[in-house]
Amino acid sequence: MKTVRTFLAVNLELETIKKIGELQRSLIRRTVGSGAVIKWVPPGNMHLTLRFLGDITEPMIEAIRDRLAGVIRPLAPVSIEAKGLGFFPPEGEPAIIWAGVEPSPELQAMYDLLCDTLTGIGFIAPERPFASHVTL
Repeated sequence: MKTVRTFLAVNLELETIKKIGELQRSLIRRTVGSGAVIKWVPPGNMHLTLRFLGDITEPMIEAIRDRLAGVIRPLAPVSIEAKGLGFFPPEGEPAIIWAGVEPSPELQAMYDLLCDTLTGIGFIAPERPFASHVTL
C-alpha cells in the first residue's frame, strides 16, 4: 500500500508570512556565496509544524482528518510569537533553517488535544515537549 510522508501543521496569516519572508530574504542575501546548500521554502508553503507523523497510508490520513476536524477547528485561530532561529542538522553545515515559535496557551492547548486524539487512534505520544517551528 502506498504511503505518504505526513505532518500536521497550522497555516499562517498572510501578514506573518510576509514578515517571515522578509527575514528569509535577509538570510538568503547573507548566505549567498557561502557555499552552504540551504533548502529555502517558498513563502507560500510556510506553515507552523505541529506534529510529524512519518510515512502513513492514505486511509490513515483520511481517518486522522475525520477525527481531528471536529476537535481542532473550534480552537482556531491561535496566536503565535516567533522566537529565535535554528537549523538542522544541529552539527555541521545547515541544510534547513527555522524560526522557533513560543507557544501561546491556545497553541499549546491545540497541540495537547491533537496529541491526545492521535494517541487515541494508535499513535505513540511524543517523548519530547512541544517545540514548534516554521521552516524557512
